Amino acid sequence: MQDILFKEESTIKNQRRRILQKLNVSSMKEAIDFYKKTTQTSSQNFTNYHQEIFQKLVGTS
Repeated sequence: MQDILFKEESTIKNQRRRILQKLNVSSMKEAIDFYKKTTQTSSQNFTNYHQEIFQKLVGTS
């Protein structure tokens, strides 16, 4: 990864550690699970919202 980003390994580790702290998780697996849960919830909310609007527009329930 450091070759791709042109950064020192310690810099990448520090940045990764800070990201995990901001997400309030302790591992990359937890961060990935958090991301999946967040995007799934957002996607479902988006779908529900648009279905509700569509139903109001066409007058069905």
